[in-house]
Amino acid sequence: MKRGMFEFLCNADKDRSPEIVGWSENSLGPYCWTLCFFIKDREGYNLESIGDRIISHNGDQEDFMALVKYAFVVLNAKFELEERP
Repeated sequence: MKRGMFEFLCNADKDRSPEIVGWSENSLGPYCWTLCFFIKDREGYNLESIGDRIISHNGDQEDFMALVKYAFVVLNAKFELEERP
């Protein structure tokens, strides 16, 4: 899901955690960078920030927080389904 300059990526690749990236563009074209990612433990998913990127980005904070909330809804539902016997 994308909102403003941010996108939530629920990576199917087992080597990458779900993450929120920011999109920008320079003379070479569009590029993205990871602001934060989600780590699964026995209780669910936890948000991990890359340094202070979640507060120092130049995007709309409301867009970012809406995407964080959306990500937790998706990941909590995924966790519940995976953990059922």
